[in-house]
Amino acid sequence: MFFRNALFLSMMPLTLCFDQKEKWIEQDCPCQGQFNELWNITSHNILTSNSNNRELNQLKEMLDEKETLIKWLNATTHRLTARLSALEKPMWLDLYFEGFSYSYLGKIKRQPIIKKNNQKIASARGRGYNIVTFDGQSGSTDGNVTHFDPYAKSDPECSRMLTFVNGLQEGTIVAILSSDEPTRSSTLCIKAIEILGGKKPSMYNARDAFAFVGYKGKSRPYWVQQERKADGPEGYVVIDTRIPLKPN
Repeated sequence: MFFRNALFLSMMPLTLCFDQKEKWIEQDCPCQGQFNELWNITSHNILTSNSNNRELNQLKEMLDEKETLIKWLNATTHRLTARLSALEKPMWLDLYFEGFSYSYLGKIKRQPIIKKNNQKIASARGRGYNIVTFDGQSGSTDGNVTHFDPYAKSDPECSRMLTFVNGLQEGTIVAILSSDEPTRSSTLCIKAIEILGGKKPSMYNARDAFAFVGYKGKSRPYWVQQERKADGPEGYVVIDTRIPLKPN
């Protein structure tokens, strides 16, 4: 019983360290001095008493139990830290972006913008489709706008857009902003939008405003949506949505 009580007393600082959510690192633990003092006293008392083989074996068992407990505390702390880190990841991606028709673009005299979590990250680069992608697990983005202009060269530009979409990683969130004139599109541009969950018809008339948020994957999430509005002084559309992320 003496040895078990001594073990319990010498392990108390370990428990304190764990309760304080400190990873067990000997040189950093604020309880280490107290632990060493208690352990030295305990082992000294055992060794200076009328020690026999039985007592020495008990001391060895205590030392083994100490090492086992330290390993368990380290492993448990590591698991809890990883779990807390996962919980701290952003669980939602808030997106706001615009699509401008030809006439509205001439009226407002600026390109459509896109915001992530209420912070502007990019503007459309020019006429046609402007695409920004986001990681479906973290919501991160490099903010780059990939631009396609079907009005200038319909088939080559739409072929390039389809190749771009096919090359996206599974789980990618995709925002498409239109500017000026995106409607002179070959079937390849339409196919690219449909791969991301777009519905027919994705475009109607020349110079319409268009905006779309889609997903590269086998499923079509509920938040996939597209907006269109006819050309005119008020020919603009907005998508303002909250997208759930899927962290590892």
